[in-house]
Amino acid sequence: MYELEKSDKFNTKLKSCDIESCKGMCCYDGIYLLDGEEKYITAVVKRFKNFFSFLPSDYIVDGNWKNIVTGRKTEIRKYTDVSKEFPKHFNKTLCVFADNEGKCSLQKLAYSLNIHKWTFKPVGCWMHPLKISNGKIIPPPKEQKDDPDYFDKSYPGYSTYTSCGKHHSDGEMYDKVLSEEIEFIQNLPMVPYWPNLDINIDEIIEKNNELLDFININKIGIIPLRQESCPKLDIRDSNKE
Repeated sequence: MYELEKSDKFNTKLKSCDIESCKGMCCYDGIYLLDGEEKYITAVVKRFKNFFSFLPSDYIVDGNWKNIVTGRKTEIRKYTDVSKEFPKHFNKTLCVFADNEGKCSLQKLAYSLNIHKWTFKPVGCWMHPLKISNGKIIPPPKEQKDDPDYFDKSYPGYSTYTSCGKHHSDGEMYDKVLSEEIEFIQNLPMVPYWPNLDINIDEIIEKNNELLDFININKIGIIPLRQESCPKLDIRDSNKE
């Protein structure tokens, strides 16, 4: 089980994600994928090709962030309708899987199929602003000077500059705000989970609750608070919507 890293620098108070306000600023550079996630996401896109008809042909590409982080990542597109709090050192771009409101289409698909909201979503996305390092869950630091993605003055950090990762003096302690993410990580038998299951996409959908019997699904949410943008899909007719 992954344990929380404890330190005074992590006495961080956060506010819950408000996608209508932040417009997905944490998704501005896409996401670097873990082993198995590219093959899994590709299978999901092929299975629901009409749902993802808006994607470019190359929706997963080679990435290189300042010669520090390299690997396969989701592609990005230009995006100028950013929030007022959008950090100046972030490029005005957005992951191609995000819609024009910053909402993740992989999560919207899960909502539409009435399954767990993170079934198709990369680990690095649903974990944000948490990280995993050396077998521990790393919270976002309270001070921006301690941001783990600090590069230089031109790029002073990432998570502590996003709306849901920065310290708010009037917020709540991070382990309360992110209790859902923390509990989910700590109960996963492996990371990433769904890409490492030796079953196909339809089976993952049909057996979703069964595959999550290691957690309390009454606490870990399946249905979103607002569903008007997520019409229900019938898996048997999913490519004819």
